[in-house]
Amino acid sequence: GADLIVIACNTATAHAIEALRARWPDRLFVGTEPGIKPAVAASDNGRIGLLATPATAASARLQALIERHAGGHAVTVQGCAGVVDH
Repeated sequence: GADLIVIACNTATAHAIEALRARWPDRLFVGTEPGIKPAVAASDNGRIGLLATPATAASARLQALIERHAGGHAVTVQGCAGVVDH
């Protein structure tokens, strides 16, 4: 019965939000994503480093986010195993 569902995990958003939206089109899903847009706005030198889970780092969704919002910036993505273990 929820009207809004928040996916508070970059990895879950990257790998599941499109399927959830397709399965329940009458529900609003909001997902978290790496802060590419604010990083671009804050960068003075055009270089951005992004630490993420290996699954997020390898996701097509992250690549699309970088392509959409980081034009002209060099984004280095590092998958970090264990980053969410604790």
